[in-house]
Amino acid sequence: SEWSATTKDQLNIFRSQKSFSAIIELKQRPYFVALNDVIVTMRMNDLKLGDVITLDRVREIGSEEFILQGNPYVHPSYFTVKAVVIEHPVSEEIVRHHWKKRGHQPVHVNRNHHTALRVCEISI
Repeated sequence: SEWSATTKDQLNIFRSQKSFSAIIELKQRPYFVALNDVIVTMRMNDLKLGDVITLDRVREIGSEEFILQGNPYVHPSYFTVKAVVIEHPVSEEIVRHHWKKRGHQPVHVNRNHHTALRVCEISI
């Protein structure tokens, strides 16, 4: 899309900032991230280690002086946020005891699977 001269000027001022942070949405959950942050989210089975993904659901992106807010998301043509898959960790066992009458006490064991992503690029 073609931007007006005012929008281009404002984006150039925004680009001159040193560092950026963003509020992204991943699996319907918001995460406040900056460059090199690690995001641990629920397991994404379709991703392999080393895969680079583009995060396009950004609610807000900004620096110390400026903020670009979306309604509800910022249009993807304004920014680039990329993350690389670094790990697929598994949580410790979560043990739940169900105390019942008549001596029957089932134990439920659960392990949650996660995906760890490192934010490798945030740019305007």
